[in-house]
Amino acid sequence: MSTTAYVAEDELRRVERLGRPAWTGPPGARIAWRRFGPARTTPVVLLHGGSGSWLHWIRNVETLARDHDVLAPDTPGLGDSDPPLGGFDPEDLLGSVRRLARALALGLDALVGERPVHLVGFSMGGVVGGHLAAMAPERVRAFTLVGGAALGVGWSGLPGRLRATTPGMPLAKRLDAQRHNLGVLMLRDPEAASPLGEWIQLRNLERARIRTHALGASDVLARALPSVRAPIDAIWGEHDVYLQPDPSASARALRTAHPEATVHHVSEAGHWVMFERAARFDALLAAILERRGTTRGDSAVEERGPEQA
Repeated sequence: MSTTAYVAEDELRRVERLGRPAWTGPPGARIAWRRFGPARTTPVVLLHGGSGSWLHWIRNVETLARDHDVLAPDTPGLGDSDPPLGGFDPEDLLGSVRRLARALALGLDALVGERPVHLVGFSMGGVVGGHLAAMAPERVRAFTLVGGAALGVGWSGLPGRLRATTPGMPLAKRLDAQRHNLGVLMLRDPEAASPLGEWIQLRNLERARIRTHALGASDVLARALPSVRAPIDAIWGEHDVYLQPDPSASARALRTAHPEATVHHVSEAGHWVMFERAARFDALLAAILERRGTTRGDSAVEERGPEQA
């Protein structure tokens, strides 16, 4: 392993040690969760993006956990979680997303009981989160969408070609490919990838067992939004590839379903906005959490006792 990979892995383990692992679901379909911070506030649930894991939030959980009960699952089929029951069928995106949403909703029942949550969903996590909010309205106090995807709005496609990797490639070449891919798909500034971003991207991709890429250009989230009763906020990178060529079109699509939805565009940021511009993202999300009442909670509430790893 290269020196930069060791440094990145050390940072991942440092942040991971700040949290508490938990597992929900039956054998063979278990979901891995990380939980950070005190259990005295409305839980903030962070749903990661496609081919990802909770590590998409690596630069945010520490700040959020100062004041919030933060839960970050690995979506079934990704990260450390088992594959989803029923699989993920690219020919049935709607049914597949609904299965993921149901599995995560059951996990939340085990972890937080009847306490409502504030959902924060990035990219694919926003799509799954939208369906979770639609199917369990009593469960979701507010919903923050991060990264524009699956709103049924035409987009201009990727600005370049992604580079493939194989397990047999030298690590340095695999990391170099992920640096390039991050610049095409995830980040406005390729230099923002850093060794940490490259390592996360490689680690996530090599553990992914489902392919959700087709969601981005679909309308699967748009189909759930009319049934979402919770207030909706959006934080999008100004240069998010899924918003191009007309970022205002996605905002219009969102507000068609929710006229009072708020939309924030973070300048000089791409799709992975909470990694590339972490400080600005954290400040925006903190303001949204406060406005939506997520800082209020009962300090006497105890965590539920899920099955532990």
